[in-house]
Amino acid sequence: MKDSNASKNSMDEIYKLIANIDTPQLKDLLLNRAEELGISQRGLSTVIGIERKSLQRILEGEAKKIDIVTFLKISEFLGIDVRELVGIYLSKLTPESVRDIEKTRKASFILKHFNLDILRKEGFIENKTDFEKIASKIKSYFGLNSLSEYSAYVNAAYFSRTQRSYSDKMLNF
Repeated sequence: MKDSNASKNSMDEIYKLIANIDTPQLKDLLLNRAEELGISQRGLSTVIGIERKSLQRILEGEAKKIDIVTFLKISEFLGIDVRELVGIYLSKLTPESVRDIEKTRKASFILKHFNLDILRKEGFIENKTDFEKIASKIKSYFGLNSLSEYSAYVNAAYFSRTQRSYSDKMLNF
């Protein structure tokens, strides 16, 4: 299992890739490579080993998710590193997909840093799965603008003698 810093760095890398607007379109890469090899779209689906309908959805940007095996096949066909292909794919995510990733990131952060059973037992939260509401209550309680500030807040509470009010607030929490 990766440590939390490696995981955070990976997510930071992903968010940088999402923000990259200069990345080529997957469709263009696939069609250009097929043209270089002198194969049709039908031949392309045969070479990659996916159904023509699936290939068409990928080419038209309608494929909501590409399974890992197909992803690896495309990487091999294009002759590019999987990480580069991930960057290409992620850079073209819809705003809805980015929001979904962010919701999962927020929920994972909360689950990692807080004992929801105790928070519910103490009446701080009502529901252990309403992560938007939980995040809002945590931010409000600690006076934070975002959940990511919590890590700095905790470090200040544990390691700084001058931040006594943070420490006291953490103990009370």
